[in-house]
Amino acid sequence: MAKKQDFDWEAITKTIIEKESKKGGGENNLDGRFFVPKRGTDGLVEYEFRFIPPKDMMEIGVPYVSWYNHYVYYNNKIFISLCPKTLGKEKDCDCCSEYLENWSEGDENAISYANKFKRKLNVVSNILMLNDPLNPENNGKVFLYKFGWQILEKILTALKPPKGSTEGPRKIFSLYEGTTFKLIVKIKKGDMPTYEDSRFKDGIQELSDDVINIAETNCYPLGDFIKPEKFDIENEINEKFANFMLKASGKKVEFKPKNIKSEPETKKEEVKIEEPKIETSDLPFNLEDDDDDFWEKVKARKNK
Repeated sequence: MAKKQDFDWEAITKTIIEKESKKGGGENNLDGRFFVPKRGTDGLVEYEFRFIPPKDMMEIGVPYVSWYNHYVYYNNKIFISLCPKTLGKEKDCDCCSEYLENWSEGDENAISYANKFKRKLNVVSNILMLNDPLNPENNGKVFLYKFGWQILEKILTALKPPKGSTEGPRKIFSLYEGTTFKLIVKIKKGDMPTYEDSRFKDGIQELSDDVINIAETNCYPLGDFIKPEKFDIENEINEKFANFMLKASGKKVEFKPKNIKSEPETKKEEVKIEEPKIETSDLPFNLEDDDDDFWEKVKARKNK
């Protein structure tokens, strides 16, 4: 057995849970780094792999990275952008605002319209493929895997089981005490894939020294995916969104650049009094796909 140089998974799990609680897909495999689930001839396929830590685990502090983006198709016009709220709820995004304002109206037509502007969660992790039934040559190789909330929820539940669960916390990203994940791809009505039956295997599945060495040697760093400067785009996205809405619907969205100071007006022989600065912040909005309970509370508060 290889000499254990594992991470403090209890501390890392705590960091992950705190990170996700504050937050309120396909990927082109052009460079060969990404694993892209395929569908079997009968619409069903099962993969087995391990989630593993990235090369820059010590730098980023968690074993995966996540961000938000928008893809809006409206009246034959397309709007695509990263979402600045990836950096925090205090950031401004007019596309998110269009979603929130209409979603909170509550009627079916408003919600249907709002959902066009909903942001999408993207998560990327390293995986070690153990069994790819459609492409056996992938077995034993390390890939990047991009997924969304459906898989992330299973990861978070394994890291921190809900109260009353008979399962204890699991070190699913550990190379030494980790667990194999069974990715079960099914096709639902409308020819859309679902991963709802996917699960972690019971117990700990040990890896050989050679396999651990392959994983540690070939895993990818993830920090480049979430460089803050990529998401520090409030003015850019809001101006772009205003132009998009004008073309798509004729709706004029007022664009107000942030962080541009204007000179205060003064009058002669008038004592200048510095007014207190009033800070405004967004409500603790969470834009996750499955957060309807939260929005019911928002609407109830609004109607009081």
